[in-house]
Amino acid sequence: MLGLLALLVFSAGLRLFPIQHGLPDNHVPDTHVVRAALGMAQDRDPIPPVGRWSTYPNLLPYVLIPCYVGQFALGQVRGEWDEPGAYAKAIKASPERAHLLARVVLALISALAPLFVVLGLRAAGYGRGAWCAGLLSASSLLLVQLATHERPWAPLATFIALSMWPAAIHARTGATRPLLLSGLAAALAFSTHQAGAFAVLIPALAWASAPRGWQGAERRERLRIGFLCAGLFVVLALTVGHPYLIRYGMTPTEAVAAGEQLAGSQHVSIGGQSVVFQLSAQTFQKLGKALVGYDPLLLLLALLGFAAGLKQRETRPAVGFALLWGLFFMTNQNDHVRYLVPLAAALAWPAGIACERLLTGTLTRNLLLLTLCLPVVQALRLGIILRRPDTRAIASAQLLEQPGNEPIAVGVGGPPLALSRTALRRLMELRELRTRELHRLGTLEGGNEPINGYGLDALPLEDVFEFDLRHRASWPRKRIVDRLGEQAKDPLAVLRSFGCDTILLADRTPMDDHPATLLDTRAASQEPGPDLSLHAQGVRPRLKPLVLPPRPLASWSPGEGVKDARLPLELGFPLTELWKIERPGPLLELYRVPR
Repeated sequence: MLGLLALLVFSAGLRLFPIQHGLPDNHVPDTHVVRAALGMAQDRDPIPPVGRWSTYPNLLPYVLIPCYVGQFALGQVRGEWDEPGAYAKAIKASPERAHLLARVVLALISALAPLFVVLGLRAAGYGRGAWCAGLLSASSLLLVQLATHERPWAPLATFIALSMWPAAIHARTGATRPLLLSGLAAALAFSTHQAGAFAVLIPALAWASAPRGWQGAERRERLRIGFLCAGLFVVLALTVGHPYLIRYGMTPTEAVAAGEQLAGSQHVSIGGQSVVFQLSAQTFQKLGKALVGYDPLLLLLALLGFAAGLKQRETRPAVGFALLWGLFFMTNQNDHVRYLVPLAAALAWPAGIACERLLTGTLTRNLLLLTLCLPVVQALRLGIILRRPDTRAIASAQLLEQPGNEPIAVGVGGPPLALSRTALRRLMELRELRTRELHRLGTLEGGNEPINGYGLDALPLEDVFEFDLRHRASWPRKRIVDRLGEQAKDPLAVLRSFGCDTILLADRTPMDDHPATLLDTRAASQEPGPDLSLHAQGVRPRLKPLVLPPRPLASWSPGEGVKDARLPLELGFPLTELWKIERPGPLLELYRVPR
């Protein structure tokens, strides 16, 4: 018991150490969970239609709503607000209040995963190897990094790890209760994110591996508990994750994220997310490299323990799930590193099996204990970096200290500057203001100073141009075309039309010989895939490259020689990059716009 408590404290400590990274700004462009929880509470509607607030399932918003109720009650006691409307205004003025609370709650959920790994392997008959697996899970760089985000991926890994524990017991004994518990935990995974539907493989593999026979009464009993497990899975998933299916029915394609890109593809949609069935060798190359870069020791040990894990009845559900998940998501066209998170949690099982054997020899034991320090050092290094000021925060502070007379154009990936009244009024001409922007404008027009000051006259270029960064494609938005006609294809003409005299550009891959998007002279990639929405089908467009002076007026760097400047988001190969990066954020460069 003390060992599990120590592991929990260690796991939570690594995750909470950098939990305030980036705040009060939020540099993780995924606010579904927080937005859904606050939106449900605001509307007093626990089952909104898909896309109203989020395209994810509802479980994590349901977890956060009582936390926000508690935050509201505590604020009342402290005299910070006296009614829900005042609390809502406080959150709009300081959204970091909501985001930090969500990060802490989800990080604590993710900190439980190593405990479930230990308990599962102990149930499968392992001793010291189980504790090594728990340590690997607690210090996994990928699991630690994603646990610092208010996103569903680390909690998803926790519920998958939870499902594996009773699955091992059922595979050993054939008892009914563990299988049902495994199915319920898998339903929680599915209720966290649509990708969690694959967690049903865990109780399914346990059911198939159980010692009960396949003939006569034993077959009937096997089928009975199998259908019972499946029924509980469906009921719980529909209740806490996907109740919108009961209330509204199947989600129309237009409400699915990137639904316009699904036409003609082989895909399955659940709620607001979809999976496209398309093989890609490039995905295996990219994600394989990322997995080696994030958790090399975990991967190596897992490969050593895979064969033994598949042979043993108790470990087959977890190891089989890891194999099937990896085969699908590492060869699918969707190549996001976050899809490796559940795999990292599952790989702790075969890694623990390998550790059990390596601990029997003196030399291998000493070598193993030494190498187990590597992921801990990596996780601590990540925490130290994330606690440092982001390049975007430093640039914002300096620009606010020396504001110019003309608006600053801010490129893709640039800092989320606090906008002035003039900038917000200009933005209203390009699109509808979002809730927090409307609140800020109301505060400024009421003659009051917002918490983060009067702001800067800046023009976010993502509201002026459409960008497809993957394919280097770009195009002016419709309102810009209506306003400038053919000149809208020339970024310089567009910047001049808004009176911008400087432009702040962000580069997340500063050493790859390719400049920031607006400066890139390469043609857009025409490889198969979705087109942007505002041009002729079949051809990806490209804006005329912007020509700027050879040297910037100012720059803010994440570190010398950094090739991958995506932190706090996922890196491509952190095994080496983590030691070059000095602070999170992209390379930022401020240029004078030619007249």
